[in-house]
Amino acid sequence: LGLLNPTIVDCTTDEELAGSYVEFLSNGYNVVCANKKANTASMAYYREIRDAAARNFRKFLYETNVGAGLPVIDTLQGLIRSGDELNTFEGILSGSLSMIFGLLEDGVPFSKAVARAMELGFTEPDPRDDLSGMDVARKLLIIARKVGLELELDDIDVQPVIGEGFAADAAVAELPARMADLDGEFAARIAEASEQGAVLRYVGRIEDGACRVSVEAVPSDKPLGAIRDGENALVMHTDYYQPIPLVLRGYGAGAEVTAAGVFADIMRTAFRPLDQ
Repeated sequence: LGLLNPTIVDCTTDEELAGSYVEFLSNGYNVVCANKKANTASMAYYREIRDAAARNFRKFLYETNVGAGLPVIDTLQGLIRSGDELNTFEGILSGSLSMIFGLLEDGVPFSKAVARAMELGFTEPDPRDDLSGMDVARKLLIIARKVGLELELDDIDVQPVIGEGFAADAAVAELPARMADLDGEFAARIAEASEQGAVLRYVGRIEDGACRVSVEAVPSDKPLGAIRDGENALVMHTDYYQPIPLVLRGYGAGAEVTAAGVFADIMRTAFRPLDQ
């Protein structure tokens, strides 16, 4: 086509399209994606993408896979280049769950917190997708692979917010009413955490080569204890950043910040060195 800097931009969640990245790169296109499916596919495909990019002098950029517009991937890349090593990681990686657990902290019943997050557009069309923990697991896997852990999605210990299969037969509009059955359970957990000077948060952790996502009681005076209202936070304990960790914090969801991150990656295809 004679294009100077041809670039495919994937803002879908389509698995089939993500499966075409090697073909795109092999045919001379850069790939910029918000779609997390490629980076959380098999390790074999993960390597194929990077091999195709290097072999064809193309770029594969995916800053918005984790944290929307937050510079997560770029920061990790900088740490790796400098010779630093990630020792442990903890993060709140879901804007929707950040919103829900912040409302719980304010005393809002669980069912109403979910309904409010739905009204504000923080959740997926079906909030069970958020509450399953799988979106957080995908983001955690991307971070883990970026720092050199060769893990598959099935290797992550995923503890969902609600029991697997809860209200599986309910229509989306019926969910808040069905989730009222869980209000008492979450109120008790919030009260127990509060007695310990803690708050409930949905946290992703990398430690000793293993990954886990689960609801945790987090001390209120720690970085993750202050995260709510749709914010994300990533706390990185590295060889260089200790005993005080490196912390990234900001809104990790929303069309505007995600669009800004995608646009920044598009600009990087033109102005930055080859960087995977």
